[in-house]
Amino acid sequence: GNYARNGNNFNWVWLAIGSLTMGVGVWAMHFIGMLAFKLPLPVTYDLPLTIISVIPVIICCAISLTLLNHPTRPVNHLNRILAGISIGVGIGSMHYTGMSAMQIEAWMFYDKSWFFVSILTAVILGIIGMYAEILRNKKAVGWQLTLFQFSSAAILGLAVSGMHYIAMEAAIYIPSTDKDINIGLIVSPMWLSTGASIASLAIVLIAIIAVKVDSSLQSAYNMVRVTRERIVSALESISDGFLLFDENGTLVLSNSVFSHMYPNLKDFLVPGTPYEKILRAWTADRTKFPDDMKKEKYIQQCLDAFNSRIRPISEVEDEDVLSDGRWAVVRQNPINVGGMVGVWSDVTLLKQKQSFYRQLAHTDALTNLPNRLAFSQYLSEAIKR
Repeated sequence: GNYARNGNNFNWVWLAIGSLTMGVGVWAMHFIGMLAFKLPLPVTYDLPLTIISVIPVIICCAISLTLLNHPTRPVNHLNRILAGISIGVGIGSMHYTGMSAMQIEAWMFYDKSWFFVSILTAVILGIIGMYAEILRNKKAVGWQLTLFQFSSAAILGLAVSGMHYIAMEAAIYIPSTDKDINIGLIVSPMWLSTGASIASLAIVLIAIIAVKVDSSLQSAYNMVRVTRERIVSALESISDGFLLFDENGTLVLSNSVFSHMYPNLKDFLVPGTPYEKILRAWTADRTKFPDDMKKEKYIQQCLDAFNSRIRPISEVEDEDVLSDGRWAVVRQNPINVGGMVGVWSDVTLLKQKQSFYRQLAHTDALTNLPNRLAFSQYLSEAIKR
């Protein structure tokens, strides 16, 4: 069910497993049902066509699973209807391809009315099954969850068996010795029953393993998701701007405080944005850099430091004036495992206090004129000039 929630390459493996499991399960049911169909004539099956008949249903199951598990878009009514139609068409294609694999001394025809009813049955029940899948995804526990799971599976099972036996009602056989029989690769009913039984057992085994593995992966995914949510919540609760880059130099996390400090960078704060791109956008309007270095030298120093995993900026404090007049102290530190973390601390209040105390230290409290300390500093600067 949840094979494609995250959209990574590994989830396509689950798509293949799910499609193969569903497709072979439908195929096995069809040919086990065929073994219950008795005619007063010997029946064999064309081996290539018998094998080929499983392909359409596997493809249609893959389409249905993809429609129900899109990694970026929510599942809507159109997705469920198309998925149900795909399931119905897959079941019908498999059945009638499998029927054409029968080798018998008789001409086979189909009653058109029953033929269309069989396809319609598969499609309608397939769509109902896709909507029953909503119940399986509800936040239910215990017997309710089990009931929802069985309901969804039972409806899809009814779609397969209902279509099969209605389609068999549509089949008309007229014995004829003139009918050409394929004497190439054929399989007898005994070997067909053996193959269908093995396929059924394999499907059960794969399903059990898939459920166990999916349960373990789901638990691990939930744990990682909760941990990530906690980290993001913690970063949003601090008063400093925060950026985290991975070892490839792309953005992993950022918080809203940083975007409020630099509103012109909002479009760049998307996971996957290169560090250099954000660095150049951040320094575009900046005029003052540590040690009075030039902008390009500052950028190159940051990039070199990032690649060499050393402190990007010298020990001299890196201060930046924000667009609204506030002050921020910038700290960019490499991570031992690769990547970098950047912290922007708002020091506006500290700057205002420093300015206030500096003024107190350099002026006379009574006259508000420069005092002896200010005179000494002015005199020293004048002598240097």
